[in-house]
Amino acid sequence: MEGIEKMANDINDKIDALKSNMVTPEQFSALKSEIETLKGTDKHEELTAKLLDLAGEIQTIKDNGTAESKNNAFEKFEKEYKENLNEIQSAKTTGTIMSFEIKAVEPVLTSNVSAQAGGNVVAMTQSLGFVVPTADNRLFAEGIMNAVPVELDTLTWIDEVAKEGDAGMTSEGGTKSQSDVTYVERTVNLENVTHFIKVSTKMLAQPSYIVNAVRSRLLRKLQLKKQQQLLSGDGTAPDIKGIKEWATAFTAGDYAGSVIEPNINDLIRVLVAQIAENGEDFMPNYAIVSHKTLADMDLKKASDGHYVLPPFSTLDNRTISGVRVIASNEFTNDELIVGDFTKANYAFKNSVQVSINLDGNDFTKNMRTILAEQPIALFVSSNETGAFILVDDIAEALSEIAVAEPSV
Repeated sequence: MEGIEKMANDINDKIDALKSNMVTPEQFSALKSEIETLKGTDKHEELTAKLLDLAGEIQTIKDNGTAESKNNAFEKFEKEYKENLNEIQSAKTTGTIMSFEIKAVEPVLTSNVSAQAGGNVVAMTQSLGFVVPTADNRLFAEGIMNAVPVELDTLTWIDEVAKEGDAGMTSEGGTKSQSDVTYVERTVNLENVTHFIKVSTKMLAQPSYIVNAVRSRLLRKLQLKKQQQLLSGDGTAPDIKGIKEWATAFTAGDYAGSVIEPNINDLIRVLVAQIAENGEDFMPNYAIVSHKTLADMDLKKASDGHYVLPPFSTLDNRTISGVRVIASNEFTNDELIVGDFTKANYAFKNSVQVSINLDGNDFTKNMRTILAEQPIALFVSSNETGAFILVDDIAEALSEIAVAEPSV
C-alpha cells in the first residue's frame, strides 16, 4: 500500500510541476498511462480529475490568448482536447481518461467529404433550382385556331348547304328576284385527352422545383397530344378529326402546267390563290410543313450558287404571300397545308383538370396518381373546308403545276 501511495504522490508532484511549464503531448500521454496503473484504487479517480483540471487550465490559457499559449508547443493537443471536450468531461464520472488521436494538421478540402456510396454528397453541391426537360415539339396549334370554350360534350351548328336564286335588278311592274336556302344541322363530339403519372409520396416531398417539373411534364405531354390531335387526328374515336382530315385535297386546276421550274414557294403561292378563289372572305394566314421541308426552302440555290428568294417572300423566307410558314413534326416531308386558320374551330370543355388521388394499390405502395385531362374537338363548317388545302405529295404537286418541257 505504501508503494501505491508513493507512486500516487510522485504523479501528483509531476502534475503540479508541469502546470507552470505547460505539458507536451508526450508528457500528458505518459501521465495518463501512469494513472491507469492505479486503476481500482481511490488514488485513480483523484489523479484523473487533477489531470483533467490541468487540461482545463491549458484550454483557459488558450482561450485568453496569454503569452504562454503563443509559445505553446502543445497546440495540437489543445485542439483535439477542445473537439473531444464532452467525452473528456465524462471521464470525471467514469474514472477513465478518453483516448483520442492527435493528427498532423492538413487543409480541409471538399474531397474530404464523400457519400457512403461514393461521389459528392448533396450537402457539398449547390442546386440551381431547375430541371432541364427532354426536348419536345413546339406548341403552336391552339394559338393559331379559333378557340371555342364549350360546356357540353356534343356540339351543334347549322350549315347552309344549298341555295337557289339571287338578288337582281327589277324594272317597274316586273317580278322581284327570289331565292331560297337549305340548312343542315351538324354535330361533333368532344373526345377526352388524358395523361397520368405515378409519383411516390417521397417524391412529392422533394424540393418544390422538382415537384413542379413533374407537374409541368404532365401538362406539357397533355398539350403535345392535343396538338397532335388538332393537326393530324384521324377522326376515328377516340381520336378527333384533325385539320388534315377537314382540309380539301390539292388539285392543280387552272394552275396545271402554269409555272416555270416551280419550287415550294411557288406551290404555296398557288395554294393561297386557290383558297382565295374558294371564298371571298377566306384569307390564308398559315402554312405548315416538316422541319426538313422548311430547311430545304431556306437552302434553295440557283445554279450559280446564289440563294433563291422570290419577290413575294420576306427576307427570312418565313412569310410567303402573307402566309406565315411553320414547321411541325406532325407533318411528313411530303406534306404541306395552307389555310385560313380562323376557320378552324378548336372547342374545349373547361380548363385542363388536374387531380391527385389513389388508384389501384397506390395506398400500399405509398404512391399517388396525378391525372390531367380535358375534352376537346375540332370542327370546320362544310362551307369553309375550302379555306384549307392539303398537299400530301409535294413533289407530285410541283410536277402538276410545272410548265411541260418542250419535246425535242
